[in-house]
Amino acid sequence: MNTTVDQAAVGDKAAHKDPLYAQQAATSPMGGGAVADPNVAPLPKLPFKEQVKGYAKLTAGTLTGNQKEKDLGQAKLDGHLEDD
Repeated sequence: MNTTVDQAAVGDKAAHKDPLYAQQAATSPMGGGAVADPNVAPLPKLPFKEQVKGYAKLTAGTLTGNQKEKDLGQAKLDGHLEDD
């Protein structure tokens, strides 16, 4: 129980001046936040084996300082290269 006049009662909304305090959580699906753009085509998922090859080329190029190797690895991860 509040004993002083200066303190607001529990649950008193006037006591909170912070604008973030009044925000409510989304209660329905797709009710809050970012929504995917329906006009953008999803990228095809790269198979795991191809991801491993891409990361291997990217890592090898980074360790050896070979920019061409790094570019090939990144292109493979981006889905621009089919096979070696």
